[in-house]
Amino acid sequence: MKKILVPFNFTEVSRNALQYAVNLFPEDAEFTVFHAIDGNLSVDEPLILSMGLTKEEGLKKEIQDIVQNIFESHSNLTFRIGMGVGNVVNAIMKLVRQDDYDAIVMGTRDKYDLLDQVFGTVSLGVIKRVSLPVYLIPPHVEFKPYKKVVVASDWHLESDEILNGIEEWNGKYKAELHFLHVEDKGDDDQGFIANIVEEFFEEREVPFSFVVDVKINKNVAKSILDYTTKEGADLQLVITDRATWLDTITSKSITKAMVLKSKHPMLFIHSGMMKKSRIFYDFLILQL
Repeated sequence: MKKILVPFNFTEVSRNALQYAVNLFPEDAEFTVFHAIDGNLSVDEPLILSMGLTKEEGLKKEIQDIVQNIFESHSNLTFRIGMGVGNVVNAIMKLVRQDDYDAIVMGTRDKYDLLDQVFGTVSLGVIKRVSLPVYLIPPHVEFKPYKKVVVASDWHLESDEILNGIEEWNGKYKAELHFLHVEDKGDDDQGFIANIVEEFFEEREVPFSFVVDVKINKNVAKSILDYTTKEGADLQLVITDRATWLDTITSKSITKAMVLKSKHPMLFIHSGMMKKSRIFYDFLILQL
């Protein structure tokens, strides 16, 4: 049985992400719908005035009512409500350490303010600090079976283990995979990743078709997003590394740009590596 974690904050975005998760994992799955009370006022969080109930108990009851309505037509699925206190990302990290989840499904907003763009979002924090596959679902996007998936290809695909994981994941969907490598400048080795992917898949018979494409564009994230739209893909798959909290909030990464701007569902898979601290590197350079 798969165990799926769905962060929930009463917004339409999080309700849509929960519905997406139920349709994504329609068989033999247990869902934890998790809400963290961070102490900040939110217009989306209901005002609980129930007699005899604490705020946490009242919020849990509200979530229970919403979730039961979504799961009403999925009698084969089970769910439980999880509650945490404190910073949302830290609360999710704590929960993941306590239990063995297979994936996280969470929603992304359609608009971000300046602070989000400078310091990052909750979803970016989860992607960079939790070593689980994370599906990010934009507002109003409904699940449909994956028929075409864009894989953002870079040096991570040198790893046979990662390629094996992608092949195993796609065994269920048999989607056409578009391995897209975007160079920000026209280097001689711009076909480097594409060649690795081609050679790897020539060694076996996979039950799906694939395309390898290479683009040159200084704005890597925009190129991936534009390609996804042009091809009418159902999902973008990105390999990412873990990062420290400081590197997360100061990051100017492709991952961050895609989180802020994508209108398509995304799946982030961890490489298993810890990103070297850019802050520490910059500090050393300043000292030299």
